[in-house]
Amino acid sequence: MLVITEEILRKKFLKKELFEGSEFIVDVDSFLTPAAKSYLREHQIHIKTGEKKTIFSNAREKEPYVSKGKTEAVTEAKYGRDDANKQCRQSSQVSQLLNVLTLASFEIRQLANLFYFPLLEDTSFTWEWWFYFEYQQKWLKKFCLFQEDFEAKEVICPNTELTLNRVNQRLWKYSRDEIDNQIDKIQCLLEEVPVASAIFKKWSHQLREAIHLAENK
Repeated sequence: MLVITEEILRKKFLKKELFEGSEFIVDVDSFLTPAAKSYLREHQIHIKTGEKKTIFSNAREKEPYVSKGKTEAVTEAKYGRDDANKQCRQSSQVSQLLNVLTLASFEIRQLANLFYFPLLEDTSFTWEWWFYFEYQQKWLKKFCLFQEDFEAKEVICPNTELTLNRVNQRLWKYSRDEIDNQIDKIQCLLEEVPVASAIFKKWSHQLREAIHLAENK
């Protein structure tokens, strides 16, 4: 499954493989990120759904762009009723997956905000742990863009235990559970996008393992 990002489109544009006013044919097994979709709109590039591998077609080809309201009728006239229905279903699937990525991106940013631990005092953690949590925030904010070749790089967690007083322990457990719940929610959303799901699962496993080890030192 290919996730098409804005970065991929920019490279194609620089290589003269994509032009303003051209058409971008999206394979049914591929997904356009919200940023990529916005990039295509900015350059007046029309998005179409096809069965073949993603290609770029020149705008000077004779086939005209069809407005959304007439798409179904023209597709039916060109491909027949059965093919038209298939094309519409494929377009609907792509639209649904784009909505999933948009929602997942929002939930990931929400998760990043939880690492501010607003209920805890600044003195609750050592500076090493604050630095570690800050890194998680930066990683999540980059990950939610769904860029190509983005991986979960392992970061060495602080070699200190999480020592909190009784009051802060209760607030810490609540905050940790909120993070766990948000992670589970995002994993459910990303099940339809295997590549992104695998990267996120690797990151969440590393995070939970680091916290578990610190709590049991």
